[in-house]
Amino acid sequence: MDLKSAEIEEGYTMDAVASRQGLLMDVREKLLFEPEYAGNIKEKIPPKSSLRIPWAWLPGALCLLQEVGEVKLVQDIGRVAVQHPDAKPYVHDLLLSLAPAECGTAKIGFEKNKVSQGFEALARAQSLLRSKKSLGNIALLSQIEESLEELAPLAHWNC
Repeated sequence: MDLKSAEIEEGYTMDAVASRQGLLMDVREKLLFEPEYAGNIKEKIPPKSSLRIPWAWLPGALCLLQEVGEVKLVQDIGRVAVQHPDAKPYVHDLLLSLAPAECGTAKIGFEKNKVSQGFEALARAQSLLRSKKSLGNIALLSQIEESLEELAPLAHWNC
Protein backbone atom coordinates (compact mmCIF):
# COMPACT_ATOMS: atom_id res chain seq x y z
CA MET A 1 0.00 0.00 0.00
CA ASP A 2 2.98 2.31 0.54
CA LEU A 3 3.96 1.75 -3.09
CA LYS A 4 0.43 2.58 -4.23
CA SER A 5 0.67 6.10 -2.84
CA ALA A 6 4.36 6.63 -3.69
CA GLU A 7 5.32 9.10 -6.39
CA ILE A 8 6.98 7.60 -9.44
CA GLU A 9 9.77 8.84 -11.68
CA GLU A 10 8.93 11.81 -13.90
CA GLY A 11 8.19 11.06 -17.55
CA TYR A 12 6.12 7.88 -17.45
CA THR A 13 3.01 7.84 -19.61
CA MET A 14 -0.40 7.76 -17.96
CA ASP A 15 -0.77 4.19 -19.27
CA ALA A 16 2.31 3.11 -17.32
CA VAL A 17 1.07 4.87 -14.19
CA ALA A 18 -2.32 3.17 -14.51
CA SER A 19 -0.76 -0.25 -15.17
CA ARG A 20 1.48 0.19 -12.12
CA GLN A 21 -1.59 0.85 -9.97
CA GLY A 22 -3.49 -2.05 -11.52
CA LEU A 23 -0.59 -4.41 -10.98
CA LEU A 24 -0.25 -3.37 -7.34
CA MET A 25 -3.92 -4.03 -6.71
CA ASP A 26 -3.82 -7.35 -8.57
CA VAL A 27 -0.81 -8.56 -6.58
CA ARG A 28 -2.41 -7.38 -3.33
CA GLU A 29 -5.58 -9.35 -4.10
CA LYS A 30 -3.59 -12.46 -4.98
CA LEU A 31 -1.48 -12.22 -1.82
CA LEU A 32 -4.54 -11.78 0.37
CA PHE A 33 -6.94 -14.24 -1.19
CA GLU A 34 -4.92 -16.84 -3.09
CA PRO A 35 -2.53 -18.64 -0.71
CA GLU A 36 -1.16 -20.79 -3.54
CA TYR A 37 0.06 -17.60 -5.23
CA ALA A 38 1.99 -16.36 -2.21
CA GLY A 39 3.31 -19.61 -0.78
CA ASN A 40 4.48 -19.57 2.83
CA ILE A 41 7.93 -18.28 3.76
CA LYS A 42 7.81 -19.60 7.35
CA GLU A 43 7.00 -23.12 6.20
CA LYS A 44 9.34 -22.81 3.20
CA ILE A 45 6.54 -23.43 0.72
CA PRO A 46 7.25 -21.73 -2.63
CA PRO A 47 4.47 -20.05 -4.59
CA LYS A 48 2.64 -22.51 -6.83
CA SER A 49 1.39 -20.06 -9.40
CA SER A 50 2.93 -17.13 -11.19
CA LEU A 51 1.56 -13.76 -12.11
CA ARG A 52 1.00 -13.30 -15.80
CA ILE A 53 1.67 -9.73 -16.85
CA PRO A 54 0.27 -8.45 -20.15
CA TRP A 55 2.53 -6.27 -22.32
CA ALA A 56 0.53 -3.19 -21.38
CA TRP A 57 1.45 -3.74 -17.71
CA LEU A 58 5.13 -4.51 -18.22
CA PRO A 59 6.29 -0.87 -17.93
CA GLY A 60 4.37 -0.55 -14.66
CA ALA A 61 5.91 -3.79 -13.39
CA LEU A 62 9.42 -2.60 -14.24
CA CYS A 63 8.70 0.72 -12.58
CA LEU A 64 7.68 -1.12 -9.40
CA LEU A 65 10.70 -3.41 -9.51
CA GLN A 66 12.90 -0.33 -9.87
CA GLU A 67 11.21 1.29 -6.87
CA VAL A 68 11.90 -1.71 -4.63
CA GLY A 69 15.55 -1.91 -5.66
CA GLU A 70 15.47 -4.84 -8.09
CA VAL A 71 17.89 -3.12 -10.47
CA LYS A 72 19.32 -6.29 -12.01
CA LEU A 73 15.87 -7.74 -12.64
CA VAL A 74 14.74 -4.50 -14.31
CA GLN A 75 17.81 -4.59 -16.54
CA ASP A 76 17.45 -8.26 -17.44
CA ILE A 77 13.75 -8.03 -18.26
CA GLY A 78 13.88 -4.57 -19.81
CA ARG A 79 16.76 -5.30 -22.19
CA VAL A 80 14.97 -8.34 -23.57
CA ALA A 81 11.59 -6.61 -23.66
CA VAL A 82 12.69 -3.59 -25.73
CA GLN A 83 13.94 -5.98 -28.44
CA HIS A 84 10.57 -7.74 -28.72
CA PRO A 85 8.21 -6.63 -31.53
CA ASP A 86 5.23 -6.51 -29.13
CA ALA A 87 7.04 -3.91 -27.02
CA LYS A 88 6.92 -1.13 -29.60
CA PRO A 89 3.97 0.78 -28.05
CA TYR A 90 5.67 0.65 -24.64
CA VAL A 91 9.28 1.49 -25.53
CA HIS A 92 9.13 4.99 -23.99
CA ASP A 93 8.24 3.60 -20.56
CA LEU A 94 10.50 0.56 -20.86
CA LEU A 95 13.51 2.77 -21.58
CA LEU A 96 12.47 5.07 -18.75
CA SER A 97 12.59 2.07 -16.41
CA LEU A 98 15.97 0.92 -17.71
CA ALA A 99 17.69 4.30 -17.31
CA PRO A 100 17.27 4.58 -13.51
CA ALA A 101 18.31 0.93 -13.22
CA GLU A 102 21.57 1.86 -14.97
CA CYS A 103 21.88 4.80 -12.56
CA GLY A 104 21.51 2.31 -9.70
CA THR A 105 24.28 0.21 -11.21
CA ALA A 106 26.41 3.36 -11.49
CA LYS A 107 25.82 4.19 -7.84
CA ILE A 108 26.93 0.70 -6.79
CA GLY A 109 30.04 1.03 -8.97
CA PHE A 110 30.96 4.37 -7.44
CA GLU A 111 30.35 3.07 -3.91
CA LYS A 112 32.77 0.22 -4.61
CA ASN A 113 35.35 2.66 -6.06
CA LYS A 114 34.84 1.17 -9.52
CA VAL A 115 34.64 4.57 -11.18
CA SER A 116 34.89 3.33 -14.77
CA GLN A 117 32.00 0.88 -14.24
CA GLY A 118 29.90 3.64 -12.71
CA PHE A 119 30.78 6.00 -15.53
CA GLU A 120 29.86 3.36 -18.14
CA ALA A 121 26.50 2.69 -16.47
CA LEU A 122 25.69 6.42 -16.49
CA ALA A 123 26.66 6.57 -20.16
CA ARG A 124 24.30 3.65 -20.89
CA ALA A 125 21.49 5.45 -19.03
CA GLN A 126 22.17 8.58 -21.07
CA SER A 127 22.16 6.59 -24.30
CA LEU A 128 18.85 4.90 -23.40
CA LEU A 129 17.17 8.23 -22.74
CA ARG A 130 18.62 9.87 -25.85
CA SER A 131 17.45 6.95 -28.02
CA LYS A 132 13.83 8.07 -27.74
CA LYS A 133 12.96 11.65 -28.63
CA SER A 134 10.07 11.71 -26.14
CA LEU A 135 12.58 11.23 -23.29
CA GLY A 136 14.87 14.08 -24.32
CA ASN A 137 13.45 16.65 -21.91
CA ILE A 138 13.13 14.73 -18.66
CA ALA A 139 15.07 15.90 -15.62
CA LEU A 140 16.85 12.55 -15.23
CA LEU A 141 18.66 13.03 -18.54
CA SER A 142 20.01 16.45 -17.59
CA GLN A 143 21.07 15.09 -14.17
CA ILE A 144 22.92 12.22 -15.84
CA GLU A 145 24.61 14.58 -18.30
CA GLU A 146 25.72 16.90 -15.49
CA SER A 147 27.11 13.92 -13.56
CA LEU A 148 28.98 12.65 -16.61
CA GLU A 149 30.54 16.06 -17.18
CA GLU A 150 31.66 16.25 -13.55
CA LEU A 151 32.98 12.69 -13.58
CA ALA A 152 34.73 12.78 -16.96
CA PRO A 153 38.14 13.90 -15.62
CA LEU A 154 37.94 11.33 -12.81
CA ALA A 155 36.98 8.48 -15.16
CA HIS A 156 39.76 9.42 -17.56
CA TRP A 157 42.27 9.52 -14.71
CA ASN A 158 41.25 6.01 -13.53
CA CYS A 159 41.63 4.41 -16.98
